[in-house]
Amino acid sequence: MRNLIPTFILGLCLITFFSACKDSSDSKGETTQEQSEKKPVADQVKLIPIELNNGEKWKVDELTNLGVNDIKTALNEINVTASVEDYQILTSNLISTVKQTYNSSKLEGGAKEQFTNFIDNIAQILDHLQSSDTFIRQDAVEELKKMLNTYSDYFE
Repeated sequence: MRNLIPTFILGLCLITFFSACKDSSDSKGETTQEQSEKKPVADQVKLIPIELNNGEKWKVDELTNLGVNDIKTALNEINVTASVEDYQILTSNLISTVKQTYNSSKLEGGAKEQFTNFIDNIAQILDHLQSSDTFIRQDAVEELKKMLNTYSDYFE
């Protein structure tokens, strides 16, 4: 029993020491999450490549084109100085519009697969619209606009 007490005290001291070191390093710098939030959105997402149909654009139905236009319209309604709450409302509206667009499309085969990749890329960027960091929110809007502007490169 006597041998366990010094071992226990030594272990407790080491835990306290390492815990104090970790706390002091965290207070001097930013946390990993804060550091990653400072990176541009493009550096935080892994976009899925979208491919053409043997060099040609994929044929899509009118509802799909209208849905993508609705997404663009909703995105253009956000003001650069918008509040966190405004971005949350925008995100909710965009998620709803993206889901409705995806679910109403009548695509099949390769066109459906590539459109799914396109929507997945949008979804990855949408996650950043709810960031507490203004830079990230604004950057996410710009990345979404860029992504939506590529739609006509792959679909008609």
